Amino acid sequence: MISAICAVGNSWQIGLEEMLPWPHHKDDLKWYRDITTCKVMVAGWATYKPLKHVEWNLCRQLITADQYRELETPLPDKYILIGGAKTYRSFANQIDQLYLSRIDYDGPADTFFPVDAFTPKQIQNAIWRE
Repeated sequence: MISAICAVGNSWQIGLEEMLPWPHHKDDLKWYRDITTCKVMVAGWATYKPLKHVEWNLCRQLITADQYRELETPLPDKYILIGGAKTYRSFANQIDQLYLSRIDYDGPADTFFPVDAFTPKQIQNAIWRE
């Protein structure tokens, strides 16, 4: 099992042209940093590409979803999915904890959180930052 974190707009928006569709939110970024500290962040390729050159410290690392799938026995509390939509969808049945952050955003998006891939219980039991 693995956990996942995602910021979503009011209509489950998560991206626009491979970027967040809203300006940076200081409180949301702090929450994201707190949740992902000392975790290996697992990202799909579109999410991984812009982040692969960031110098992560030893307490926070980044790998692709394919690299995660190749692990023989990943430790569940060591890894966290950080996106994108296809990765959330493909891992939905393995996610035991969702961390969701609601951003007050009603603007355009071309990528949405795949809420239909999750059970009502997974969404109901999500830890929300409002």
